[in-house]
Order: sequence, then structure tokens, then C-alpha cells
Amino acid sequence: MFNFRRRDSMTSIFTELSLPTFNTVVHNSRVLFQNQLTRSTNSIVQWLAMLNVLFVTCVFLVCFIACIAYICCTCVYVFFLILYELCLK
Repeated sequence: MFNFRRRDSMTSIFTELSLPTFNTVVHNSRVLFQNQLTRSTNSIVQWLAMLNVLFVTCVFLVCFIACIAYICCTCVYVFFLILYELCLK
């Protein structure tokens, strides 16, 4: 009926019909929401946006500290492994 093959991807079909894909719709709605959030003058919205920034910052710091701790523990483990091997000789 529409001359599309059975194995054509939905993205190519949407592109040929000049329709937005799901990723485009999600991206556009996310950008629109973020723009509205940053331009809002409502104090409650600004407070929630600040909490979101603080939450993201805290999550980043926790992940960073966890990575540093993992690297340190790995270095200590390797050091003791080398020390153990040297003691056996």
C-alpha cells in the first residue's frame, strides 16, 4: 500500500514521510522542558531546579570518590601482591 518493504526500519520510514522519530520527539520535549524550567520565575520551580542541580552534583561527587577509592584499593592490593611475591623469594 505504501511501497515499504517489510524489513524497512521505522526510522527510515518516518524520515521518508518527513515525520519525527521517537528520539526526536523525546529530545525536543526535553529541550523545551529545560528551557521552560530555566526561564521560569516561579520560586518553587527555581527551588526544585536548584535541588536537582545539587542532587546531580552530589551524585557526581559520590561517583568520583568511589572511583578514586577503587583505584586506591586496587593500587594497595597490587602493592601487597608484589610485596608478598618478593617475600616468598
